Amino acid sequence: MKHQHPPDGVSQGMKLPICGHWYTIRIVDEFEGEGQNLTGRVNHGTHEIEISSKLPTSQMEEVLIHEVGHCFLYHYGHESDQRAKARIERENTLDAFANGLYALGVGAFLIEKAKKEAKP
Repeated sequence: MKHQHPPDGVSQGMKLPICGHWYTIRIVDEFEGEGQNLTGRVNHGTHEIEISSKLPTSQMEEVLIHEVGHCFLYHYGHESDQRAKARIERENTLDAFANGLYALGVGAFLIEKAKKEAKP
C-alpha cells in the first residue's frame, strides 16, 4: 500500500485515543482488496484508520469522523450484526452523523487533536 503526503491539515501517522485504544491514521492512495468507491476504513485489530488520499481535506475530515463512529460502535458492541440490511443502515446513519458533525467543526478538531498526539 503506497502512502503520499496528504493535503492541508491532515498528516500521515497522526494518532487518536478512541475508547481507550490508540488508533493511527494513515492516508493511502488505494485500498488493497477493496472496491474503487471506498473513501476510508478502520481495522480494529491493528487500530488503524485509513483515508483515501484522493479526497479534498473537507471530505477527509468527514471520513475520519465516520470511521471514528465505527470505532465507537465496535468498542461498545454494536458492530457485530453483519447482515447486509443492518450494515447499510449503520453506514447511512454514520454518514448522516459524520456530515452533521463535520459542519460543526468536529473534523478540524479531530485533526488538531491527532496532530498533538503524534508529536513526540
